[in-house]
Amino acid sequence: MRQNKLLYLLFFIVLISCTKENRIENIFITPKDHYWQWSNTQQYNVGCGEINFKFEKNGYSHRYNFNFEKGYTLHEGQYDDIVVGPKKWYLKNDSTLVWDNLEYKIEHIDHTVIMLSYFLPSDKKQQCWTRLLKVVGEK
Repeated sequence: MRQNKLLYLLFFIVLISCTKENRIENIFITPKDHYWQWSNTQQYNVGCGEINFKFEKNGYSHRYNFNFEKGYTLHEGQYDDIVVGPKKWYLKNDSTLVWDNLEYKIEHIDHTVIMLSYFLPSDKKQQCWTRLLKVVGEK
């Protein structure tokens, strides 16, 4: 009898831990006309709301640019000498986002704002911040 109780408790703990990770992952994944507006402490010259991302269930994110005339447009392909493509993403533990081979600590997450911190690859002492703000597009 005691063995069954321990088995049920273990099953319950595993179920809760898996559900929590899925909930966090589901916050990143955006519905059709929703985007995560990106801002970063290292990129001061970015226009208001210009860079946006959609995180897909398949583990890739796609960049969208925003302007008032065209709305949200996919920004992938060859631009001068730069190739922009989808970025691989996944959650590691409950508190770390691995996005394009960079690890971000999830400082805050809810359905409207995600705050991420990371250290620059070139200077491991310099902490930076990224904010993702959920926005709704009309096009």
